[in-house]
Parts: sequence; C-alpha cells; structure tokens
Amino acid sequence: MYIWTLITIGGMILLGTAIIYARSKNKAHDSAAEIARTDAAAHRARDATDRETDD
Repeated sequence: MYIWTLITIGGMILLGTAIIYARSKNKAHDSAAEIARTDAAAHRARDATDRETDD
C-alpha cells in the first residue's frame, strides 16, 4: 500500500525535476542571434518548399 504512495510521489518529483531542468537548459540557449538565425532558416526552408510546389 505504501509503496504505491512512494512511487506516485517520487514520480511527480522526478517529472517536475526533469521539466525544470529542460526549461532551464532551453532558456540559456535562446539568444537574440540564435533566434534570428533560426527564423532565417525557417524562411529559407519555407521559400524552398513554395518554389518546389509552384513547379
């Protein structure tokens, strides 16, 4: 009986820790230059796809 309580609480703590870790890692890499570079790459990919579908 108590083992399921421990597993449930431990699972929530583990999940919360993983989410906090992932969010902190993602925030550190979101510089303005990186966002601009990613946006430019998305526009190039979209333009290339548009050119392929127009042919």
